[in-house]
Amino acid sequence: MVRGLVFDLDGVLVHTDELHYRAWKALAGRLGLPFTREQGDRCRGVSRMGSLEILLEGSNRSYTEREKLRMAEEKNDCYRAQLQELTPGDVPERTVETLRELRRRGYRLGLASSSKNAGVILTRTGLDALLDRVVDGNQITRSKPDPEVFLRAAQLLELPPEDCAGVDDALAAVGMGEFARHAPHLLSGGQKQRIAIAGVLAMELECIVLDEATAMLDPVGRREVLSAVHRLNREKGITVVLITHHMNEAEDADRVVVMDDGKVIMDGAPRQVFTQVERLRSMGLTVPDTVDLLDRLRKDGLDVPLTALTVEECADAILAAVSK
Repeated sequence: MVRGLVFDLDGVLVHTDELHYRAWKALAGRLGLPFTREQGDRCRGVSRMGSLEILLEGSNRSYTEREKLRMAEEKNDCYRAQLQELTPGDVPERTVETLRELRRRGYRLGLASSSKNAGVILTRTGLDALLDRVVDGNQITRSKPDPEVFLRAAQLLELPPEDCAGVDDALAAVGMGEFARHAPHLLSGGQKQRIAIAGVLAMELECIVLDEATAMLDPVGRREVLSAVHRLNREKGITVVLITHHMNEAEDADRVVVMDDGKVIMDGAPRQVFTQVERLRSMGLTVPDTVDLLDRLRKDGLDVPLTALTVEECADAILAAVSK
């Protein structure tokens, strides 16, 4: 029986995404690096240091841990300065009314946020008066998706975890936060699939299984869904089992299992599996486009390996072969 509700902060009770984006953008500008809206979306729900790594993806140099800590603090100073402009009017009226109604019904309300600035936000917006207990980034050692922050909130609410329900921003995790108020019939096929994945994510599972998640989608929709899946795995730490007939979708996996007639035929890393071109074709399967190109070149007499999966690796392999 649910007796307590544990809310996330950013993207649920308040929306400070734009403030985060501006602060990261300012830091990137000083470093002479690009910082796109897409990168900003990827930073949602990610720790400060994790977000910094996303920003530094475009850098050609390496930074010491001390330098990174200074950059993270610089961003945070910029962000905190913007937080001082927040008022109770920045919280949607319906959100405040809903919290009051839940308290009236006897539910205990908690906050579980990885942000170390949660206290400032709650005070500036007046939300602190509507919550029974608050756990933020200053009280935990592990950021989300680790359950520490949720378990700590349940503990402070004096309730067992199974009696608490988490209210998180699953849409942001799949890059669909900006579409929260869009009519469903106006969404593309890829966007609808990402919404479906968000619904699964909201269940706070450690592992999700996607069966032909990109079926019936155009190339753009397929890229949207795969991008969301990669984010869940690499940034949220969720194990993803992807069932697919599209080998290009499997090339980024940690492990590839090929089955035929209910039996496991191959099991290994992508570079091991996809070199067995003829065997895969005999089962009616294709290989990634890069491997297919290299295989055709080999049959034409060019000495190229079949282990190049990315476009860059494929180009390097071809250049190396023609330069011999």
